[in-house]
Amino acid sequence: MAISDPTTRFHGLPVVPFDPERGVEDPSAAIRIHVGWDEAEEGQDAVALIEALAGDENAGEVRALLIGDWGQAGQMDPSEPAVAALVEAAVRLPALEALFLGDMTFEDCEISWIEHGDLTALFEIESLKELWIRGGAIELSPVKHAGLEKLVFQSGGLPFAVPSALASSELPALRHLELWLGTDEYGGPSTADAVKPLLARTFPSLRTLGLRNAQIADEVAKALHEAPILDGVEALDLSLGTLSDVGVQALIDNPRIAKLKRLDVHHHYASDEALAALQKLGPEVTTVGADSPDDDGDPEWRFVAHSE
Repeated sequence: MAISDPTTRFHGLPVVPFDPERGVEDPSAAIRIHVGWDEAEEGQDAVALIEALAGDENAGEVRALLIGDWGQAGQMDPSEPAVAALVEAAVRLPALEALFLGDMTFEDCEISWIEHGDLTALFEIESLKELWIRGGAIELSPVKHAGLEKLVFQSGGLPFAVPSALASSELPALRHLELWLGTDEYGGPSTADAVKPLLARTFPSLRTLGLRNAQIADEVAKALHEAPILDGVEALDLSLGTLSDVGVQALIDNPRIAKLKRLDVHHHYASDEALAALQKLGPEVTTVGADSPDDDGDPEWRFVAHSE
């Protein structure tokens, strides 16, 4: 399954494209910067557009910003120049609350082809409350951010550096953490050891935890047993992965799962009998989504929803 639908709303705002010739006409909308293939061939890139946006007379009112293709992302050019431009421009974007880096459908670039590099500097943008990253090849060091409430990494293969860095980060306001773990074929974890340090710590404000799109969904379910990160969590999302009866049983055996309000496991490989038992635990359980995969009983034919 590929990401085919463009983002039309972000941070609760309608998304509009940025035209440097017209400037920011509606700062109450979410502004999207995107460099198409033709523009990139002509030498345009996101750095120049970010600088143009930051210099606009309405830049100080922009609350949400999306960066699509920063200039031939399909050629695996990293996003680091765009990241540096964003950090430098932040002082002229004081109202910026939400940022989406890598907002591309498969027609722009396959999720596994989107490569970033070091994204640590993004956490220097103090005004951010919401940060979304789509893609892989991510480098990250432990970060501190006092106001960030929502953090999402969407990847076909999330590098070990991300959960490792988050395990040592200070994010006191974080309410929503979502990681698409993906597959080891595209740089994601091959065992749950990659996320265990993260699961072993707590975030005081965390209410929603997503460990999605995971080839190792069963192992993740087992690793959540008595995991401190679930302290205070009301909603757990294990959807889009390869959860089977083994993982479902691990959830049933975990006393913390029964205390949740919501549990999402759609796009799974579990039997009806296992799901029926899961439904009896107490949380509101979502088991059916847009895709209902079938492995014919063979684990080798279990796939995550988003990989390539």
